[in-house]
Amino acid sequence: TLTNPDPTIALTGISFTDVFPTSGAGGAVMEPTGAAATGTCGGTVVNTQGAAAQIAVSNVSLAPGASCTLNVAVRARQNNGVFNRTATNTIPATGFTSQQGLRPLNNATADLQVRSPLAVTKQFTPQIVAAGQPNTFTIQLTNTGGLALPVTGFTDNPIAAAPYQDRLNIASTASINNSCAGGTASLLSGGQGFSVSGFSIPANGNCVITVTYTGLTPASDTPTTYTNSIPEGAVQTSVAGIVSQARTATVLIADRVRVAKFRSPASASPGDPVRYD
Repeated sequence: TLTNPDPTIALTGISFTDVFPTSGAGGAVMEPTGAAATGTCGGTVVNTQGAAAQIAVSNVSLAPGASCTLNVAVRARQNNGVFNRTATNTIPATGFTSQQGLRPLNNATADLQVRSPLAVTKQFTPQIVAAGQPNTFTIQLTNTGGLALPVTGFTDNPIAAAPYQDRLNIASTASINNSCAGGTASLLSGGQGFSVSGFSIPANGNCVITVTYTGLTPASDTPTTYTNSIPEGAVQTSVAGIVSQARTATVLIADRVRVAKFRSPASASPGDPVRYD
């Protein structure tokens, strides 16, 4: 939005350039789509795409006390190897010119987020289980983009972080089910982890990977919480620049036999009966 706050002076020949923020060698994190600008400002708008993406505006006029809007469609371009990146877009006040020689007092700034379309969730179900009993966890890969994402590889190994890598195990590839058709599943490290590949996540859709596993407590037979971490970028695709989301999930494996003892009442006078359960 451009505003002329002066009630008596018209501004003519207003020009400025909005250079989009960059990150790393890939350059601009966003770019114009190429669609024509809309709004009420008029003038001339030149869109530049690619690593040096920008919008150049010229020949805008504003009557005294008037405002106008300029709408330019943009899209995310690259996020420099991370799932989510926040950047600040700044149009410096010194970059504005007009035939009257006037410019804004302050820079115009706005924060923006560039996010990869490949989200990940993971959950153990249930989150407290008995040792030695088969249970499941699910990993959902969600594609929020408008094109299918071919998955060339996804590895979750180990499914329990050190030092408990051998406490959660997958029996066979038959224990790994993918809601998306096709693909190959493999066991890794003797069943301590797995990998899947060769399938596609549909546009604006998801694939749910369900895995049956068995958990054991440590040698002390003490109930223990195990953590599974899926790092950022663990899901590999054939589409350049796609970075999957990092996720962490936990499960508590309880010991096989638990013994509890209670007395009632908690305090008793000499000679009074006390019950133990």
